[in-house]
Amino acid sequence: MSMSRYLIAQIEPHEADWDDIESCPDCTVFHTRQWDHYLSTIGRNHFILSISTTTTPTSCIGFFVATIRNFGIKLIGSPDGGSGTYVQGLCMKEEVSADERMAIYQDIIAFVFENRLASYIQVSDWSLSSHSTEWIPQPSYTFSFPTTKEFHQNLRSTLFIDTSLPEEQLWANLKYKSCKYCINKARKLGLHIKVVDRREEIPEFVDTLSALIQDVSRRKHERRHVHHSKKYLMALCQSLFPNRVLMLQVLGTTDNGTEQVMASSVFCIGPSVSTYFSGASNEEYMKYCPNELMIWEGMRILHNHGSRDLILGGIASYKKKYGSSYSFLPMMVFSRYRILDNMRTSLKRIYKAIRQKK
Repeated sequence: MSMSRYLIAQIEPHEADWDDIESCPDCTVFHTRQWDHYLSTIGRNHFILSISTTTTPTSCIGFFVATIRNFGIKLIGSPDGGSGTYVQGLCMKEEVSADERMAIYQDIIAFVFENRLASYIQVSDWSLSSHSTEWIPQPSYTFSFPTTKEFHQNLRSTLFIDTSLPEEQLWANLKYKSCKYCINKARKLGLHIKVVDRREEIPEFVDTLSALIQDVSRRKHERRHVHHSKKYLMALCQSLFPNRVLMLQVLGTTDNGTEQVMASSVFCIGPSVSTYFSGASNEEYMKYCPNELMIWEGMRILHNHGSRDLILGGIASYKKKYGSSYSFLPMMVFSRYRILDNMRTSLKRIYKAIRQKK
């Protein structure tokens, strides 16, 4: 057995130096103090570890930040679909290679299991993802995974936009017929963007967005995700306001002369990686092309904010018109007990399976 190269220590969320964590170049919105506040509001908690090396034990080189749940056994995991937490994991003060990140993860897993802090760990680390402008059925990795019976890895795919590109390049990357035309049409019809920037406006904004999401769910005969519920949207917007959330509405004048909210959306803003959390539009006003204008303005604002990547979530083909690329993200699963080996995607299913076997 190889000797550990890293020293791991647990930090309580209320004792964490969030400024230090958020200063890491690989910090996403899901690693921030505002996301921690959101999680605590909906009954979840962050699990935080500090990392140093054995050669410089007093100098912290990074952090591990994840969501922890207790279903009778403790489970650390991202993604956590119930909260909308898409990626988490390491936040390093300086860039490290993918193989180095994996070495750190192996020491973290050993620390967690040896100290009985959890029995199952599921990690999706954005810095371990590979990117391509085209779909790749079986992407390869340039780093190695551990080969122990306690480890598995699955592949997740999503579309994302490199918002660090110059605005002119972001515009050039849009697909002309399906996107640029719609944006120009919306502008000619007088549609404009409203940024919700006052806390007292949040309840009305959430009411409108929640109603739009419900309408879309009914039309498509789909159940909406719990994190798209009015309760969770309110908790998210209130917790992340003002500097970690971007709330947009598209306003326009209808044929009968009244001004209406035609579309609404929520973007969560990270120090380096942001995410499109939720959005919906009124079917009656689709002919005005509000969605394309809304996403484009969100891209522009995030670019000006300094965001590097915008995670769109999923690989629906319509998202390609925004000039997005594919990200192939390994989801690493570590389990302390053999009974958990095949339960790799849903924390709730793990709990139910264990209960059934008792």
